[in-house]
Amino acid sequence: MQALINNRSQSQAKWCYLPLNWTGEAPKAEDQTWVQLLAEDLFADDQALLLCQESENEWVVWVPGQGETRLDISEFCINP
Repeated sequence: MQALINNRSQSQAKWCYLPLNWTGEAPKAEDQTWVQLLAEDLFADDQALLLCQESENEWVVWVPGQGETRLDISEFCINP
């Protein structure tokens, strides 16, 4: 199972933790989804709302207490 996790593309979102019914697929990052920030110390909050995808690896997000910013897909994870 760890090999499946490690083999995912760098342009795919990742789970914060694996859901019980995990099928090996990466989660889909979608507009209006709350995500967990991995670098909590850089932001006013530990979550962000995905607003729109800027490029293959970059999202425009809204962080409570901070406002709009851009994140690389490696800077957040999705809760199941």
